[in-house]
Amino acid sequence: LFLIAKTHVDNAKKFLKKDLPVHVVGHSIGGAVGLLSSEIFRQLKFRVESITTFGQPAVLLPANLDIFKKAKLTRIRIATDPIPLLFPG
Repeated sequence: LFLIAKTHVDNAKKFLKKDLPVHVVGHSIGGAVGLLSSEIFRQLKFRVESITTFGQPAVLLPANLDIFKKAKLTRIRIATDPIPLLFPG
């Protein structure tokens, strides 16, 4: 998923300006890619204003959680949706 996120950022950064906020939104696996992409954007000095995911499976290791503590992250899931349970932990 990280390689997909990297490719996504490489393609998207051509159309973004560093002085404007970036809002990352993704659904399902796209939410996981968006979450990973947001950190790549941040490392490239883009201002990630918010991250919103819908039905995103858990993809971060406990060591990675500190990176996102300062992010405005909204993770929306429905209790009956099986996708967020794909990668338990």
